[in-house]
Amino acid sequence: MKRRAFLQRLYRLVWAIWGMIGLWGVRRYLSPREGLGSSLGGFWIRAGKLEELPPGKSRLIPLGERAILLIRPDEERLVAFSAFCTHLRCGLKWNPETRQILCPCHGARFDLHGNVLQGPPRRPLPRYSVRVQNGTVLVRREAV
Repeated sequence: MKRRAFLQRLYRLVWAIWGMIGLWGVRRYLSPREGLGSSLGGFWIRAGKLEELPPGKSRLIPLGERAILLIRPDEERLVAFSAFCTHLRCGLKWNPETRQILCPCHGARFDLHGNVLQGPPRRPLPRYSVRVQNGTVLVRREAV
């Protein structure tokens, strides 16, 4: 085999490998997510077991640059909101005594529906859907 023919075959082989890698990446991007998201008809994330979150407590669920504040105000309900204030994106805290979500930066207060009760925020908190399936708390990744 001559040098020129060898280099042409090598060139084609390299391009074929790059093409297969590209097609694999496109396939992975377009295919539905495996596991929890695809089986539940939307993308839901596991937030832990229901018994791990006692009534009156809250849990922070990190989502990259975002975070969700999951609250169990009483035995029957679970609510989830953005963990950041709609005013200046300060981190929020759940206060079980007043049953309000508090922003320590400017004294903002939100109720259990995400509505502004006090302070400078003009918009309510983004709310997330929550459900319990087989004892596991699931929170929808997108706000309602």
